[in-house]
Amino acid sequence: MYKSSSKILFIIFSLLVLFILFGCMSQIAEIKKNPYYYNGKEVHINGTVEKVKIFNESSEYNSPTPLFLYIIKDNFDEIAVLSTENVYKGSYKSVHGKVLIFKSNLYENDIAFIVNEIGKYLLDKNALPSSKQKEAQKAFVSIIAAIINLLTNGKLSEPVNSISEGAQTLIDSNLDAIDKQYINEITNTLLNFLPKDEYYYLILED
Repeated sequence: MYKSSSKILFIIFSLLVLFILFGCMSQIAEIKKNPYYYNGKEVHINGTVEKVKIFNESSEYNSPTPLFLYIIKDNFDEIAVLSTENVYKGSYKSVHGKVLIFKSNLYENDIAFIVNEIGKYLLDKNALPSSKQKEAQKAFVSIIAAIINLLTNGKLSEPVNSISEGAQTLIDSNLDAIDKQYINEITNTLLNFLPKDEYYYLILED
């Protein structure tokens, strides 16, 4: 009788431990378990900031809003974040924002979705140069390249100059209006740097 009770208590205790462990699983890990479910969805995560890259650092009047691209890490996993909030490496942060997934050889509609979402985000945050269209285009592509560089752990050491010659010609050309097709082409070229069949993630922080 005593052994039977002890066995039942042990089973209950084991189940309770498993429940606590799975219950404590991070939101980041949950996102990565269900990439297409979370793509484009709003999430809330917490973690420690790592690998910070800053764009648009300038004291000039009417300069674009500074951007912070960084990794946030919890006890289980990590994810990239693009934000206009000032962050410091090693600080603990709570992040709310929209998830985007990146993968090599995405369909054209998926690439257009990435470009549109990041484009809207940068425009809403005033994070692109407003005076010159060409400079805005180059800044946009540089940000896309930096994101993929971070996701690939530094494989694009010189992001914009690492893309194909044809894409570079498009960047250097004078265009009077935003041409989404050329940005899609460049983004597709950059996505090919990602290892095949692996998903990568970015949160656009509110």
